[in-house]
Amino acid sequence: LQQTFNGKNSNTDLLIARTTLGKIFPVAARNYIESHGGRVLCGHKVDEINPDMNSITVNNQAVPYKQLIIATPPHITQRLLTPHPSFDSTINNLSNLEYAPNCTIYLQYPPHIRLPLPMLGCLNSTSEWLFDRIYCNQPGLIAIIISADGPHMLQSNDELTSIIQSELATLFPDWPEPVSRHVIREKRAGFSCLVNIDNLRPPGRTAFNNMKLCGDYVYIENNCQAGLPATLEGAVRSGVKCAQQTLEDIQACNT
Repeated sequence: LQQTFNGKNSNTDLLIARTTLGKIFPVAARNYIESHGGRVLCGHKVDEINPDMNSITVNNQAVPYKQLIIATPPHITQRLLTPHPSFDSTINNLSNLEYAPNCTIYLQYPPHIRLPLPMLGCLNSTSEWLFDRIYCNQPGLIAIIISADGPHMLQSNDELTSIIQSELATLFPDWPEPVSRHVIREKRAGFSCLVNIDNLRPPGRTAFNNMKLCGDYVYIENNCQAGLPATLEGAVRSGVKCAQQTLEDIQACNT
């Protein structure tokens, strides 16, 4: 709230993406990296990190690094750090994080079906947020978001989609039935922003100068200000700060 209302008017701008989040940044970032001689390896699981030897293990092979940024979800970061005693405090804090789920239901209607606005909020219903995917060139596709835990996490996909479909039919009685339905459940969509959560969030810098943590769960604020909750904004800000610190460290090593 402090960062939102004490900042610029533009801080409260609501931007609706016209393409997938992957195309907005990751694809462009990969193209930039590869066009400058770098490599991006997808589908390669990092089995372990070896900070004392400046290497990671991928597919039973040691891969050396000069700078390492661990930008994994906190429970994966915890697994990677666990073998190393120098991270005991961070590991203990990460083990005490709690997580909240997120559920997305996609209902595909005929292409002419539209919401009156790109995004709608719902009250007194299982559905919380409705997004019209026509703005991503997916006409007739409505995405329904349900945050946090609740009865919906225990319902079958068929039961849940039937409830959502019924709610939308009440809101928009002229709509036909959807032609297809799809449910995605993320049990660890983000860490729970509980009281004193910042006491559990690790800093980006670690005991190794060339190794950093990055993610929305990482504490990056100054002057003991409250950190952002589990959001894309928090993840982006952490990524920017981590990149800046890494560049500073590289420049320091070269001078």
